[in-house]
Amino acid sequence: MTARVPFPVAIVVTGPAGSGKSKLSRAIAERANCPAVNVGSLMEQELLKHGMVMNHRRDIGPAFLERLGQHAYVDLVVDALRPGVVVEGVRLAVALKEAAARRRPLFHVARTERPGWQVAPSEPFAADVLAMRDAADLVVGWLPTSAALEREATRVIAGARGLVRGSHPDVPARR
Repeated sequence: MTARVPFPVAIVVTGPAGSGKSKLSRAIAERANCPAVNVGSLMEQELLKHGMVMNHRRDIGPAFLERLGQHAYVDLVVDALRPGVVVEGVRLAVALKEAAARRRPLFHVARTERPGWQVAPSEPFAADVLAMRDAADLVVGWLPTSAALEREATRVIAGARGLVRGSHPDVPARR
C-alpha cells in the first residue's frame, strides 16, 4: 500500500538565520502529516561521514562547501525535493535553479527576517537568501503567535496544492 502524498510538490522554506524556517516547516509537516527535512542536518550527516564534526551550526554550510563543493550541495538539496516533503534551510539559489532544470516540482516559501532585524551582510550566503525571497512563490512574514503560525502553515499547504492546479488565489503565477 502506498502512502498518500499530501501535496504533489516539495515545499521549500528559505530565509535568513533566526527567521523561523524550522518552526514553520514543522507546522506545515505536522498539519500535512508529512516529513520535514532540514538541509543543515543533511549536510552535517554528510560531513560526519567524512570525519568532520562541527561545533556550531553556523559552520556547517561553509565547511560542507569547502570540503565537498557546491555540486554536492546542489545534489543533496535536489535529492531531498520530493513530492509531499517539506525541505527547509536551502541557502544557495543555484540549488533551486538546478531543481527547476531537473524538473523537480516545488512550491517556494520565503520567510522574512524578524521585525527590526536585517539580514546581516556577514551571514554566509546573505545575497542568495535575499535573492530567493524575491523569487519565492509565497513570502511569509514574522509570526508572533502559534495561531498565526498554524494559519500560515494551512495557507502554504493550500498554495502548494493550488500551484499545481493553478486555482489558489494566494499563489502568484510562477515567474
